[in-house]
Amino acid sequence: MDATVEPGQYPVVGVRRSETGVVGRAELYTCLPRQVTEPLFADLHAAVLMSATLRPFDVTEDVLGLEAPETMAYGEQFPEERRRTYAVETPALFASQRDDPGVQETVGDTVEDAVRFTPGNTLAYFPSYAEAERYYHAFAGDATPYLDEPATRADDLRETFVADDDAVLFTSLWGTLAEGVSFDDDAARTVVVVGVPYPHLDDRMAAVQRAYAGAFGDGDDEAGWHYAVEIPTVRKTRQALGRVVRSPDDYGVRVLLDERYTQSNRIELGEYSVYPSFPPEERSEHIDVAPEKLKVAMLNFYSDLDAWDGDPPAP
Repeated sequence: MDATVEPGQYPVVGVRRSETGVVGRAELYTCLPRQVTEPLFADLHAAVLMSATLRPFDVTEDVLGLEAPETMAYGEQFPEERRRTYAVETPALFASQRDDPGVQETVGDTVEDAVRFTPGNTLAYFPSYAEAERYYHAFAGDATPYLDEPATRADDLRETFVADDDAVLFTSLWGTLAEGVSFDDDAARTVVVVGVPYPHLDDRMAAVQRAYAGAFGDGDDEAGWHYAVEIPTVRKTRQALGRVVRSPDDYGVRVLLDERYTQSNRIELGEYSVYPSFPPEERSEHIDVAPEKLKVAMLNFYSDLDAWDGDPPAP
């Protein structure tokens, strides 16, 4: 099988025992989308690609095999005064630090503050379902907690969640509730992205990185990481942030909870910072705050919009 594999393809062979006997599976995974999409676009007179997350355009052009495309980008279309984006200086949730009790307490307390100072429902996205479940058990505060699990019907869970008026939904950013789903108006007011949700780095992902490194970086591992991991991860993060503030009259808070999102720590974190991977106009809206200051910032924002039905919580 290896002898017939073309560059950019990853062969997978698996064997497992089932109730009916031994089952084998052979798969040839295409690591580079352009191997499929480039000939499709070449057969078209013209094509229009529209998405809020196509940038960086040069990466999309390379990945899809587009030839000299015309590009244009629009900034946020809704009033800036009706949204806030906070980048919180909590410890970076590197895999080596996720089990640290001190890190968990800092992150969990900040999530709880975000939930408490939201006049309505909160969405909390984590790098995995396991991480979502970890914080679900301890950091919902007085709000009603909902846990999204792989076996749960997302539509049913969403309907139950939006019917509540003081709830928090713990889910994975790589699940079905992070893109293509709207939480308009009272359905959710605050969205929190906890950590930088890099995908699971298995053998297949390693093959994708190698393919991108060979295609766009002359074998440079940094190019492989940039194309295969960092840009798709930031794209997913931006999609999650877009679940709230869905119309000119809507309002809400977006929270990026990890110091790797902050501008103030960009130099210190170096290559670990993901701040530069956001489009310029989105970066300009990131407001760096210390973990203990997030609740005050949210209280002030929502109070200015008269969002509380009664007295707001005391910080």
